[in-house]
Amino acid sequence: MKLILKLFAEITIKSPSVRRKMVRTLTGNIQRALTHEGLTARAIRRWDHIEVDGPDDERHACIPLLTRTPGVGQVLDVEAFPLSTFEDIAQVVVPAWATRLPGRRFRVSVKRAGRHAFTSIELERWLGAQLLAAAPDAKVSLDHPEINVRVDVTDDRVLMVREQHAGLGGYPLGEAGEALSLLSGGFDSGVASYLTLRRGIVPHFVFFNLGGVAHELGVKQLAHYLWERYGSGRPLLFYSVPFDTVVSALLQHVEHGLMGVVLKRLMLRAADRIAERHGIPALVTGESVSQVSSQTLHNLAVIEQSPHRLVLRPLSLTDKAEIIRIARDIGTAEFAASMPEYCGVISDRPNIAAPLREVLDAEAALPEGLLDEALARARWLPVSRLLDDILAAPPLPPVGHPQEGDRVIDIRLDAARARAPLSVPELPVQDILHIPFPGLAGRFSSLRDDGHRYLLYCDRGVLSQLHGQYLRDQGISNIGVYRPDA
Repeated sequence: MKLILKLFAEITIKSPSVRRKMVRTLTGNIQRALTHEGLTARAIRRWDHIEVDGPDDERHACIPLLTRTPGVGQVLDVEAFPLSTFEDIAQVVVPAWATRLPGRRFRVSVKRAGRHAFTSIELERWLGAQLLAAAPDAKVSLDHPEINVRVDVTDDRVLMVREQHAGLGGYPLGEAGEALSLLSGGFDSGVASYLTLRRGIVPHFVFFNLGGVAHELGVKQLAHYLWERYGSGRPLLFYSVPFDTVVSALLQHVEHGLMGVVLKRLMLRAADRIAERHGIPALVTGESVSQVSSQTLHNLAVIEQSPHRLVLRPLSLTDKAEIIRIARDIGTAEFAASMPEYCGVISDRPNIAAPLREVLDAEAALPEGLLDEALARARWLPVSRLLDDILAAPPLPPVGHPQEGDRVIDIRLDAARARAPLSVPELPVQDILHIPFPGLAGRFSSLRDDGHRYLLYCDRGVLSQLHGQYLRDQGISNIGVYRPDA
């Protein structure tokens, strides 16, 4: 097997020194990715391309991996043989292409490098005539071919291109530095992280855990997917910052319409401190102008003043439909669709132009050391080890029909409960309790040993999983999740 990797077009116009550095980085990334997949193929650096040589049985594993590697513009599956006569070249080219040409328009494209006794056009005409003889109902079309039979001649070597595959493009991962990407698990943050990665920036991930492990498990799966599919040539890190106490403080101390802006500012400030500790110069978010109330231009400007570092917003001028299309193309849409973004502190009366003075006053009213406490409990893992961590913590199975002795706890906030009161046909009203999630952990200690099984309920099932797993992690066994549609 021989594969020729053509460089992303923007790499080819760089200065010689920058180009050499990028090709060297790309070659290293490719070799590490091949090794990670257990492949024995070797990546060999050339001036204007990279060659990957290996056993034929690795071809079908190598090609998809290489087309997803940032920096690769094209993957050519080639057959290499020594240059001799036109007849010898035809003996290789004609059998490989004759069965694909009947009824199709084709052309032959020859590229030469070096000194030869023939021109590219002469070899193109010769091979075209031989292919027409083998497939008489095919037609030559120089301007609008359906098939391009490509042959490269370099000095005394011939490369016949069997197939060509579009690459991911972009810059080699690591060439543009590092950033810390805020990953929530929704459509936006996954696509923003992918675009960052494709531009050659190593996106370490930070996740703000707002109350439990179920949401964290989903985000870890997304982070691992992005790394394994598009970035396994580089080590990435995953940070998890528990923000449950921050959410509780916001609900207690911050005016309803300001909560979304204050939460985003606190997240960026915490991410900024992690980035500073590790020498990471930039942050990445999935914010898009006017998509939600905290992302108006005014509110983004207020949020922007919180961190010290550069904040990259790859999606800032991208509409939601386009974001979802990209998510489907790159394979992250399935994660996002099954993992609604957390909305426990989103106001139904948000301020779309939060005054900076009021925001600062709101932050001043929060308990001292709030972020220090959250960051002290932060954990990090290499993304390569996240899968082991994910498999160690299965989610709570949902219960669709409560049994005698069960009680359901509605953990939604008062406003959500008032808009859509919960009714459980299998249970009397007195067995449906209301304990809003910010105070659930404290209140539940009095319920853990009373002989009942408690099923947590919220509208989308995310908060109930979050807090159910949190309680289970504390050693509580009489806990479950109520999902009427289960």
